[in-house]
Amino acid sequence: MLDKTAGAWSSGAIFIPASTASTIAGCKITGLRFGMSSLLGIDEAKAWIRTSLDGEDIAVKVLNSDSDPKLARGWNEVSFEEPWTVPEDCEGFYLGYSVHQKGISYGINTSPAPCGNALFVNMAGNGWEDLSSQGTLYLQATVEGENLPAVNLGVASCNLADQFFMNKDILSGTFRVHNLGAQSVSAFEVSLMDGDTPLSSAIVNTSLVPGESKEIPVDFTVAFPEAGIYNLTFKVDNIAEGDDADMTDNVRNQEVHVMGGALERIVLVEEFSTEKCNNCPRAAGLLESIVEREANKGRIAAVVHHSGYYTDFLTQLWDNDYLWFFNGATGCPNFMVDRYTETSPTPIVAEANLDAAITSRLQDEPVLLLDMKAGFDITNDSRLVVEVCGTKFSRDPICDEPYITLWLTENNVAAKNQQGSSGNFKHQHVTRALNSTWGQPVLFEGDNFEYTYVFEDVDPSWKTADLVVVGAVHEKKGTNRTGMAVANACFKGYDDFEAMSAPSGADRVAVEGAQAEEEYYTLAGLRVSPENLAPGLYIRRCGEKTEKVLVR
Repeated sequence: MLDKTAGAWSSGAIFIPASTASTIAGCKITGLRFGMSSLLGIDEAKAWIRTSLDGEDIAVKVLNSDSDPKLARGWNEVSFEEPWTVPEDCEGFYLGYSVHQKGISYGINTSPAPCGNALFVNMAGNGWEDLSSQGTLYLQATVEGENLPAVNLGVASCNLADQFFMNKDILSGTFRVHNLGAQSVSAFEVSLMDGDTPLSSAIVNTSLVPGESKEIPVDFTVAFPEAGIYNLTFKVDNIAEGDDADMTDNVRNQEVHVMGGALERIVLVEEFSTEKCNNCPRAAGLLESIVEREANKGRIAAVVHHSGYYTDFLTQLWDNDYLWFFNGATGCPNFMVDRYTETSPTPIVAEANLDAAITSRLQDEPVLLLDMKAGFDITNDSRLVVEVCGTKFSRDPICDEPYITLWLTENNVAAKNQQGSSGNFKHQHVTRALNSTWGQPVLFEGDNFEYTYVFEDVDPSWKTADLVVVGAVHEKKGTNRTGMAVANACFKGYDDFEAMSAPSGADRVAVEGAQAEEEYYTLAGLRVSPENLAPGLYIRRCGEKTEKVLVR
């Protein structure tokens, strides 16, 4: 813990409550160990025992460059010249140490694992604070006596599923346990409870000699009744060698967010295909076979860009924009799988590698859960409303700048002149509309975000029964073609559409102003920068509004 005050004392302490003190009544505390990660700016330290944080030292040892032992980086072990005997009626006491700093210093050293009564600090004499919810002081005490408890375990910390948990069979975690007794321990039980309701338990067969500490993994088989926030109790009990002398330090509480559904990756597959491509029907068939595979059902969201080898009657302006991903020579058929690659200079995947790329990506557990609702506006059936909600399952950012792209696609579109096909070939996953070529910003509030978009004036010639909305959250477009990897995707077909209400007029103005970006194209379909446009006629698109504009 950093402090920059020159000529001041900073202190850290832990509190030993009466319940624990009673287990060592009549024994002597002969010394302390405290950890120092740095001696920068520190010229003296002292270890102490007090019955109150600002009380007198009832045992003390000073360390500096001249003492024996000398103050050192790492663990400092001290023995009190006059050990303190814990009285029978002790109401609790504090173990601590103080450092004198000449200037900037990191004198108070903590572990990040929180533990009750384990981190009281007084930085530069500005008053004591209880920061036990943020960490644990690196401090230990040596206790000697004939009345030491034979069996006494203590749980220093526990970590269950990084706070987030999908409601599945196994809840994994780790916990650190100390043997505070005078006898070795060979086995014990760990239990998980929701209040007074037992959820699961497991037997741990591991040996702990007196004074030993271990980090132990644990798996609980548990099914929560419903999604929600649970304040769970973790307890160590039923020790093979006998009853624990002090159960108060055998229990830890942790809040766990139990989510409904299943956290699984839905892979976004983007295909480049045109009617002038002889090999594209075969590649389209391969993609459909992978999508329909039993293990993959419901887990692949697909869109097709009609660009890469000339164009056709289905080509949209954005299809040509997406040729940027190729970084040079374009061609069909080609694919992108979550716009993801580990080694290639572009995310483009060849037909021969498509199956392996999808299979590999499906096995990569995401850290973002997406849920989509879609349906036609109950007051205007030409407006398709889409709502996407997201929850992140990571303390790290999902993306540096997360964006969301929505495509409205149509299946079973009859081909006009598809090369390489025989019979009545039909196009799948044709992109009819989108929110923006490169997506719109995602704004998280804590671990969650909500995004609403309305596809205006849905063409009545599009078959509504074949419409599918596809969404993907990805990194913002930059200069790196491999830097737009998809965090997760979602989709909703017409069979799952529901009655929706579009945002009100005032809300729609705010949404369009925040989420729409202007895009300019030449009449030949080439996208150009809106900065310093040369005089001429251009196509301007903003959200779903497209118009011709004359620049003079």
